[in-house]
Amino acid sequence: MADHTKMEESQNTSNVLCDACHGNQKLSAVKSCLQCVTSFCETHLENHKTAARLIKHKLIDPVDNLEDYICVKHEKPLELFCRDDRTFLCSICIEIGHKAHNIVPIEQESGDQRAQLEKTQAEVKMMIQDRIKKTEEIKSSEKNNNVKSLIALIERCQSELLEVIWQKQKAAEKQAEELIQELEQEISELKRRETALEQLLHTEDHLHLLQTCSSVCSLPQVKSWTSNITDLNTEIFKKALQGLQENIKMELKKFFEIS
Repeated sequence: MADHTKMEESQNTSNVLCDACHGNQKLSAVKSCLQCVTSFCETHLENHKTAARLIKHKLIDPVDNLEDYICVKHEKPLELFCRDDRTFLCSICIEIGHKAHNIVPIEQESGDQRAQLEKTQAEVKMMIQDRIKKTEEIKSSEKNNNVKSLIALIERCQSELLEVIWQKQKAAEKQAEELIQELEQEISELKRRETALEQLLHTEDHLHLLQTCSSVCSLPQVKSWTSNITDLNTEIFKKALQGLQENIKMELKKFFEIS
């Protein structure tokens, strides 16, 4: 199996030079001969196309380290592949321990392995796409996860609370203005009564005092302010917060039912 890998690495060489060219201007090889253990450019390959003794030589696409393609035991080209033992064979190796084995030309095995590589490559590409898709799904899910939805819910409730507080604040300010106006009217009325009482207390006219005493001594008809007036702002926030709590409870119940 190690030989198999070594030969595949040799085939990956992209620029094999012609061994027959001389000097520093060697041309790129177009074929390698397993019998000659030499790589040839187009010009130097011509003899292998015309000479009777060379025409039967095994030519392959140019590879470096041609010695890897030669059987170290029998010094013959490794042209065959044993699928049972997963090893390369020369014509003599077949007769020694491989007669009943599944033997194929290395070109055929290479083609089959290439087909398997293409299949594996397609599967890997599909796995990559599946994982990219899953990554996008996770990102999308992360953007819309429960925590963010819950935050959005709370922010919405907060916005609604601020609106309620604003409306109630305006209502409280209006109510305060009305109460102040009413109190000021009563203060004016009471001051007038106080003045009348003061004048009556200092009069020396006994007849006038007796005639007006009953009307002045009776308290004016005013509203009773003896009870404590609730702090309007405190009441506003208290009611608004109670409303927010109820709203959040209701929304959370819906949220977790949906989730």
